Amino acid sequence: VETLSPQSRMAALLGMSTLAVAFGKLSLGPVIDALGGINSLKLALGTLMVLLTTISFAQSFTLFAVCWIAVDFIFSSCWASCINAIHQSFPENEWGKQVGILAVGARTGNTLAFAMFSSILRSLEGTVKQPWRHIFAVSAILQLVPLSLLTYFGGKTMIAESADVHDPTNPKPSFHTSLATIRREASTSAFWLHVLSRSVLMVFASFLLFVPTMMSQVYGTSNAIAAQGASLYSLGCLLSVTFGSSWYSNQSKPKQALVTAALMALATGSSLLQLAHVSGLLTLSATWAAATMFLWGFAFAIPFYLPASLYALSRGGRQSSATIADAFDIGGFVLLALFNSYVASIDHGNPTAWIPTFSGTTACSLIALLSLPVAILRQ
Repeated sequence: VETLSPQSRMAALLGMSTLAVAFGKLSLGPVIDALGGINSLKLALGTLMVLLTTISFAQSFTLFAVCWIAVDFIFSSCWASCINAIHQSFPENEWGKQVGILAVGARTGNTLAFAMFSSILRSLEGTVKQPWRHIFAVSAILQLVPLSLLTYFGGKTMIAESADVHDPTNPKPSFHTSLATIRREASTSAFWLHVLSRSVLMVFASFLLFVPTMMSQVYGTSNAIAAQGASLYSLGCLLSVTFGSSWYSNQSKPKQALVTAALMALATGSSLLQLAHVSGLLTLSATWAAATMFLWGFAFAIPFYLPASLYALSRGGRQSSATIADAFDIGGFVLLALFNSYVASIDHGNPTAWIPTFSGTTACSLIALLSLPVAILRQ
């Protein structure tokens, strides 16, 4: 791999790392259910801290690539671990609110990370060789924050939970229980509709990785402005889940389906605008392109985070919620391996080279628009 061109290296690395996430989703769900979400998160964060530190000092691309792929494998467990931790820590009537808070935390992290890392790159550009290493070092240090919070607050939750460990109506999670739950759910149409919509929405959401590249190469912005464009994307997600999650989770199923359809129609329109620009049908300025990215993030966030997570919590319970959450993501990450590798390999400076990319994101959005409301109604 050391002999490949830089672009080929990144295309191969993105593909392999996404497959690592898919493998993690396939294998780690029952492990998370058995260990519990809180313990799983502690283990994941500690391992991530070691891997990110190694990346910041790595002197060969091979070591960098191995650690990068390992980061994605470990990262694959985090969302399912959080879902399981919500089940450990909160009663059912708070699940929707807590999933929303979880999504807010995720998008706050995205927004602040892009802004912070943009500032680091801007301040070190031209004065420090390979300033990107500082980003991984800062990321490693930041893992101490959630790890400390989990150690303090998670211990209280686990002490309270231990009182019910011998309750026969709430048996200890096991691999057999998790797999039996998946077999049961796989016999329903709602499950497969959630799998389909979640998979295509993961592809649609993953375009965040390429927002800085698109802004700089297609719209001619500086690297710092390009990173800020990605921050606007994350800000749209943040506002959507901040103000919409609790309200959404308290609505009836028909109203949830209607809201989901409306949001996915807006998401489809955002992708179509980018497709029209690179096709030459209209011209967007960099400002309007950034505004489109804001709408893109705002529209997909609730459909992506809420329906599948609430399904996993209600149908999986404490024994299998992580397994169901991971099962929803397996297909999506396989698609991501193909999508990310393809987008990384195109000529980013040629607008027409982006046509298949935006055709794909538009198709994904349309599929979710048609399948997710039906899944909600059949749940």
